[in-house]
Amino acid sequence: MDKMAKWAGSSERTARDNIRRLEAWGVAVPTGYRAGGRGQAVHYQIDMAKLFQALVTIGAKPSDSMHQFCKGKAEVGSRFFNDYQNDMRNYDTHFLRGQDCAGVSGSTRLKGGRRSQKNPEENPEETSASIRDIIGSGVTYSSVASVPPSAGRSAYAALTPFFLEDNKGRVEQSARLQLRREGLAVPADMVSPLDAFWRYFPTRGNYAEACRAFIEAVQSGVDPWTIVAGAERCARNVSEIEKRFMRSPRTWLKAQGWEDDVF
Repeated sequence: MDKMAKWAGSSERTARDNIRRLEAWGVAVPTGYRAGGRGQAVHYQIDMAKLFQALVTIGAKPSDSMHQFCKGKAEVGSRFFNDYQNDMRNYDTHFLRGQDCAGVSGSTRLKGGRRSQKNPEENPEETSASIRDIIGSGVTYSSVASVPPSAGRSAYAALTPFFLEDNKGRVEQSARLQLRREGLAVPADMVSPLDAFWRYFPTRGNYAEACRAFIEAVQSGVDPWTIVAGAERCARNVSEIEKRFMRSPRTWLKAQGWEDDVF
C-alpha cells in the first residue's frame, strides 16, 4: 500500500457521497468496496498522492492547514472530514511538516489515541524531497521551520526558540492586565526586552511574578538586554535534565542569574 491509505465511511451512502466529492477534485477512486470494521463501515483505498495533487490544483499550499482550507470550500462538507478525522489529522501534520505521507499507515499511525513518536534518525531532507515527489515538481515547497521571523521584532527574534510556541501569548496578556489592575504596568521601553527574556528563558513560571522581578532588576540599574543575553546564554547551555531542576524565571532574576549563569 505504498502512498495509499484506508479510509472508512460511517455508511455506504456517506462513503458514496465522499467518493463523489473526491472525484470532483479529480481524484481516482476504486469503484469497488468491501464491508468491514465496525457496523456498516465501508473501506476504500484512495491514492493520497493524487488527493494532495488535487488539493494543490484547487489552490491549496503546502503551508496551508488542510482542515481549514478544505472546510472553507463550498463544495466540501464538514461531514467528509468528520468521517475521516483521525486520518486527516495525520495527513495534515505530515503535509505541514514535510514528512512522507506514506508512513502514516506504518510507523506514525495513531496508537491508543496518541500519535507514536517520530523516528529521531529520520532525515528531514529526505522526507521533504519525498513530499515534493508525491505532490509534483511544479509545486514550490517551504517548510514551517523556514518561515522568517516577523518584521518589527528585536534582533533576538531571529534566534531559534528553545521551546515550541504555545498559548503563552494569551497568558502574557492576562498577566499584564493583572499587573495593570495592581498599578504596575510594564513600561513601554521594557516591553520588547521582557518579551525576549520570556521567550528565551528555558523554563516557565508565573509570568506576573517574572514581570515584577524583571522590572525591579531594570529599575535597580541593570541593562534589560543584558538580562536577555544571560537568559539566551542560559538556554543554550542548560541540558534537558537540568531544566527539571532549574529555578523559576522570578528566582533566576532575583539571584541575578545573568551575571554568574546560576541555573
